[in-house]
Amino acid sequence: MQEGVPNAALGPVDGFVMTAASKHKPETEKLLLYLLDPQVQADWAQAQGALAPSMKVDPGIYNVVMSKANEQVANAEVFAFNYDLATTPPMAEGGLNMFAQFMNDPSRYSDYLAETENVAKEVFGK
Repeated sequence: MQEGVPNAALGPVDGFVMTAASKHKPETEKLLLYLLDPQVQADWAQAQGALAPSMKVDPGIYNVVMSKANEQVANAEVFAFNYDLATTPPMAEGGLNMFAQFMNDPSRYSDYLAETENVAKEVFGK
């Protein structure tokens, strides 16, 4: 961990939603309520190899790798998700390159942020 840099976790976040104009609102609400059940979330998490979103799920269901991920997420001061899916492909590439550089040498994080800002200016024209 680099002094002065907050502990961060990066990972995808999946979710289920219902539109306000749902044509099957009662059925969708029933499904969403079912998916909130901690046992259903535990089963889902184990099947897909991901952390369950509910804090009511017993962390004892996780294997060694998922237990470590759960610990890192729980201790993170900052959580970022789906960076590469939340922006344009050129910006995603620039940002992901920055992440790779940071992983190799966290001490130069301010240089990487400046480089990424330059990519953003090129991509978004600002």
